[in-house]
Amino acid sequence: MNYPLQSMRHTAAGILAAAVCDLFPTAQLIGGESHEWGFYYDFLIEQPIDSHFISPLEERMRGIIKEGIPVTILDMMRENAAQLFTHRRQHTKAEIVAACANNIVQVFRFKDFYDYIPGDCVPSTSDVGAIKICEIAPVICYITALEEEVQAVRIQGTAQENPQILKKFLKRREAAKKRDHKLVGPECALYSYQADMGLTDWIWHPKGELVKKMLKDLWKQEHLKEHTYFLETPKVSQPAFLKKCGYYSFPDQDQKLFSEFVHEGKDYLLSPPEARGYFHAFSFQQQRASYRDLPLRFAECSEVFTNTATPRLEGLFRKNSNTADIAHLFCQPEQLKDQLISSLHSIHKIINMVPFEWQCYLVSSEQKRNSRLGSLAQVMNSMNEALENVNIPVTVETSPTHLAGPRIEFRICDAMGREWRGPFLEVNLDLPQRMQLGYVNADGISEQPIMIAYSLFGSLDAFIGLLVEQCDGLFPLWLAPEQVRILPLGGKRTKYIDDIAEKMQDAGIRANVCEGKKPLGNEIHLAERQRIPYMAIIGCQEEKNHLISVRACGREHKDTQMSLEAFLMLIQEGRPGQTINKSELLG
Repeated sequence: MNYPLQSMRHTAAGILAAAVCDLFPTAQLIGGESHEWGFYYDFLIEQPIDSHFISPLEERMRGIIKEGIPVTILDMMRENAAQLFTHRRQHTKAEIVAACANNIVQVFRFKDFYDYIPGDCVPSTSDVGAIKICEIAPVICYITALEEEVQAVRIQGTAQENPQILKKFLKRREAAKKRDHKLVGPECALYSYQADMGLTDWIWHPKGELVKKMLKDLWKQEHLKEHTYFLETPKVSQPAFLKKCGYYSFPDQDQKLFSEFVHEGKDYLLSPPEARGYFHAFSFQQQRASYRDLPLRFAECSEVFTNTATPRLEGLFRKNSNTADIAHLFCQPEQLKDQLISSLHSIHKIINMVPFEWQCYLVSSEQKRNSRLGSLAQVMNSMNEALENVNIPVTVETSPTHLAGPRIEFRICDAMGREWRGPFLEVNLDLPQRMQLGYVNADGISEQPIMIAYSLFGSLDAFIGLLVEQCDGLFPLWLAPEQVRILPLGGKRTKYIDDIAEKMQDAGIRANVCEGKKPLGNEIHLAERQRIPYMAIIGCQEEKNHLISVRACGREHKDTQMSLEAFLMLIQEGRPGQTINKSELLG
C-alpha cells in the first residue's frame, strides 16, 4: 500500500531517534519532523558525533525498518506522558511535553520506544521505504519549555518510496548542491549567515541590497501604473487587538519564537503578515469611498515575521523574518474579473522577467462556510475565467486548512525541483464581512466591496534565493548588481581605463574597476566565482587600438576584442523587458 511521503518521513524521524538512543543511551531527545525532501531530528549528545556515525545509524535504522514493527499512536494525558519520559530518563522531552498547550498529547510508540513527535505516521516501520542519512551537523536550538538556546546535534535524512527513487533523488541532490543558494549567495557577496546571530535573519551585503532595491523599484513601478496608494502598517500590536482582528490565537509552544514583550506595562506581539490585510481594510474604511472611487488599491513592501519551526534548514526559503510585498484591491462585484486579469498580468510579467521554472495552482479550502458558498462559487468561476484569459495553465487543489478565500499560487522550483510559494492572488471573503466594509453604490446604498489580496514576489528573500539557484548566481544582466568588472592588464590603472569606466557608468552600466592588487589570473578567477557577467580586460594593446577585451562569465580563455560602442550595444540588450539566459550571455 502506498502511504504519503510526509507520513513515511515523519515515521523515519522517529526511527532515527530510536537508532540514536540505541547507539547513544544517554542522548536526550529534543524533536524532529518531516520536511520538503526528508526528515530531521535534534539531539543533545554528550560525546562528539560527526559523519563517521552515518553508516552505523543507517544500519540500525534499516534493521528497525526490516523488522516491520507496528507503529501506534497513544493518546495520553499530558502529565502522564511527561512522567513516562521522566521515567525513561528523557528529561528534556518530559519538559517539552509538560509545556504543551493541550491536555491530551499523542505519543509515538513502536516496540519499547516512546517519543512525542506530533504528526501522521505509517502503520509499520516496514512502510517507511528506502532511507539515507544525509548530514550530521551542530545546530543551536531554542527549547521553549526550557526558555533557552542549547547547542544540539541535528541529523538530517531522506526517505523515498523505493531504492530506485532514492538513488535518483540523491543524484539530483548532489547536483543541486553546486547551485545551493546558501553557498552560491555568499560566494557572490549577496548575503551571509552566522549561526550565533540568532534565529531571525541573514545579513544582506551591498550587492544583495542592490538586487532587493532593483526588484522593489520594479514592484513600485508596476503599482504606480495602477494608481496604487502606498502604506506602512504597524509591526507590533497588542494581543487583544490581534484577537479582535481574528489573527491571534493564544500561542502554543511552537508559536513563542516571537513571544510577547512588555512596553509601559502592556503586552505586545509582532504582527503576523496577515494582519496587514486588516490594516489595509481599515485604510479603505477611512476613505468612505463611493462606487466612482473603485477600484482602490493599497500596497506595501515591508519586513514581516513568522513563527517558522525550522528556519535554518532551508536558508532564505524559510526564514523567521522576510521582506514581503502585499497589495489589497477593493472593487465592485462587476469589476472582479477585470481586476483579477489585471493583477494576474502584473504577476505574470514579473515572474517571467527572470528565468524561473514555475507552476500555477488554484487552491480552495476544504473548510467551506455555508454562508459564503454562493459567493465562493462565483469567485472560483471568475478566477478560472481570468486564468484562461491570461493563458496560464493551472492545477486545482484543496487545502485542509482554513483560507480567507480561494487563492491562485505561483510556486517556483528550486535546484532540486521542489516547489516554493512565490507570487499569489487571493479573494478575501472574510474581512469585508467581519469588518462590515462598505462603499456607496450608484443608488446611494452601502454595498460590500470585493477584496483582492495579491503579491508580486511573495517573500522577496525567497524570490532572490530561488533566482540564485535557477541561475547558479549568474543573474539576468539587467538584475546583476555588478554587470562589468574592468581588469587592468599588468595591474596598472590608466586614464584610458578610467575613461572607459566613466563612459560605461554614464550609459547606466554597473561597472567597477579592479585595483589590480592581485595577479590577473586570480582576479579573473574571483570575478568568475562571484558570477560577474562580463569582464573587460584592458592592457597596452587594447589602449593602443581603442578596444577592450571582453570575457563572458564561464567562457575561460575566450576573449573577444571589440569597441566600447559595440559592447554598450550588447549590454543594452539585457535591459528589463528581455530575459537574457545563461546561454545567451555566453554566446
